[in-house]
Amino acid sequence: METSINKPTGVIEGLETIIFYTLFYIFPDKLLTPYIIMSILTMLGALQRVVWSVKNIKN
Repeated sequence: METSINKPTGVIEGLETIIFYTLFYIFPDKLLTPYIIMSILTMLGALQRVVWSVKNIKN
C-alpha cells in the first residue's frame, strides 16, 4: 500500500501569500480588495485539489 500522495500545487503558494501579506501591511486602508482576491484564489485552489482528488484517488 502506498503511503504518500503527489498532489497538484495550489493557486496560492508561499510567494503569493508573502506578496498579499505585504500588500496588507503597505495598504492597510485598502484591505478589502486584496482580501477578496486572496479568498477567491484560495477557494479555487481548494476546489482544484478536491476535483483532482475525486478523479485520482481510488479506494
